[in-house]
Amino acid sequence: MSDKVILALRGLIRGQLHWGDNLEAIENSLPGVKFLTLDIPGTGLRNEEPSHTTMEANVEDLRALLKEKIGSTKPHIMAMSLGGMIASCWIQKYPNDFQTAILVNTSFKGFSSVHERCQPKAMAKILEIFLTPNSTSQERKVCELTVNANKDKFDKTFKLWSDLHKKYPISRLNAIKQIYSALRFKPAQTVPEIPVLLLTSEHDKLCNFSSSKKIAKKWNCPININHNPKVGHDLTTDDPLWVGEHIEKWLQKNS
Repeated sequence: MSDKVILALRGLIRGQLHWGDNLEAIENSLPGVKFLTLDIPGTGLRNEEPSHTTMEANVEDLRALLKEKIGSTKPHIMAMSLGGMIASCWIQKYPNDFQTAILVNTSFKGFSSVHERCQPKAMAKILEIFLTPNSTSQERKVCELTVNANKDKFDKTFKLWSDLHKKYPISRLNAIKQIYSALRFKPAQTVPEIPVLLLTSEHDKLCNFSSSKKIAKKWNCPININHNPKVGHDLTTDDPLWVGEHIEKWLQKNS
């Protein structure tokens, strides 16, 4: 096992394969760091399983899988969007499971308004996605909402995600369950017992970056904001090296 293990969790209706080669790019910039990825039920390699409707159920599910994979190793956790909600629930319920947490472009009920958590134009886009019958068109719209990168990176991501949708389709019911769990999840406002870092994108078209700023303020934890217009909600896709740079600094202070 590497010196530093980081469990990486994706967001809404995204599986571990949606990371593409971005985690590898971050690993290559961080000697001694190894990412471990898992899927929640209903996504990725577990797409045929029913999704949970609470973050607590996701935590128990993933916690059992994590113990099977790493035993007594105490990792860090990096989690994006809905994954960040799972991570926040996890570190509050089981603070001794991780050394630190890195939350990427996430948001919480009770911390931010509905329109901050899902911006009005994003709500319309999500409705479009649900009403689009063709999986390829759906994934293009998802990319348009979450990826701000240049054309080459956008096209590469779109192809990967479109191929994954066809190979590991996610049912509408599972998507609805995941949205439901995200909308109702409300973590404690008390400061977590372990160190937490927030990473966010100013030009996120899905979730307003003020959501991360409010978490940082209430939990009194550090935050790094990416101001590049070419970086959106899927921060690790749009700028993996920026993410790696801040993870490196974070681990130097907290390992």
